[in-house]
Amino acid sequence: MSSSYRRRPSRRGAVASRRAQRKSLARLLALLMGLLLIVAALAALKLNAGVPVMSGCEPPEGLHVLYCGAELTAVTANAMPPYTDVRVINTRGALAAAERSHTVLQSWVDVSRRTSVLHYIETGAELFLKLLYGHHAGTVSTTPTPRALLLGLGAGALPLTLRRLCDERADLHRCASLRLTAVDSSADALRIARAFVLRDDGARLRYVHDTAESFVAAAAASATAPGAWRALVRLLLGNAARGPYDLIINDAYQGVLGVARDATFLADAKKAMRPGNGVYCVNVLSTSADQDARARAEEAMLSVFGEVFVEEAGFKPASSSSKVGNVWLCTKAPAVNVEVTLSEDRAFQ
Repeated sequence: MSSSYRRRPSRRGAVASRRAQRKSLARLLALLMGLLLIVAALAALKLNAGVPVMSGCEPPEGLHVLYCGAELTAVTANAMPPYTDVRVINTRGALAAAERSHTVLQSWVDVSRRTSVLHYIETGAELFLKLLYGHHAGTVSTTPTPRALLLGLGAGALPLTLRRLCDERADLHRCASLRLTAVDSSADALRIARAFVLRDDGARLRYVHDTAESFVAAAAASATAPGAWRALVRLLLGNAARGPYDLIINDAYQGVLGVARDATFLADAKKAMRPGNGVYCVNVLSTSADQDARARAEEAMLSVFGEVFVEEAGFKPASSSSKVGNVWLCTKAPAVNVEVTLSEDRAFQ
């Protein structure tokens, strides 16, 4: 006759079993953490997909290269993501040396605060929303979906700042209907803005790769085409360029004063603006060395539009006590009769 029995595990064996279980759990947690890091890395790669990195871009001292393109370089003070500080400089050319020595920047974005460190962007954004939604110098948009055109994207600082102001201020709840098209002649600028600052969605915000002169000429042709031909003109010129615009902002970094003084460009801008309450603004330097260029820009605008009003802005970081370095020169479109239907006014795409 056989018998069976079970031996009660020893206390030492139970302790060893618990230790083994804890080790297994630790390995499992480490594996999960590793997987999460891989997923985060893949998400970062997806965010920056299509952003080429070339060799030969030298960042200013103390900064790191985020993006190195043929025309523009994006640099940051952050050694590791998240990249809350994005600055744009020329990759090469006459301005590259000055930009690497921190004396001038094309764009400087504080992504975490959704604003630009260059104060003229913040003051400009406040001004533009007043022009569109408040009574400023007799201008106010009465269209249900006002359209704005930005010439010169930089790193996307102005679209980001406008988006933040619209989100923060209850009195600007209507600006969710604003449709902003941002045009830049540099494909690098569009890639940097999309990868590190603010992506365009094709509805509230659209980025376009083109020169200011070409795009505004197309917008003028679109806005002034006879009603029967308007659809055909927009098909031939591209739907993105269709006017009229309630606000045109000229913040091109290079050659801005040449464009601002060009009679053909200003005449096209006038045609591309909404009659009666459309506004055109250009950013110009206002230091003592730039007074002559500013005066010529004002004279050119006066000759085409008949009036100019000046809004002071700051170029230096907002914390700086330096003298104002920038101004916005603005003017209104004359009240001419151009037929625009309500259905066209509401459509953006």
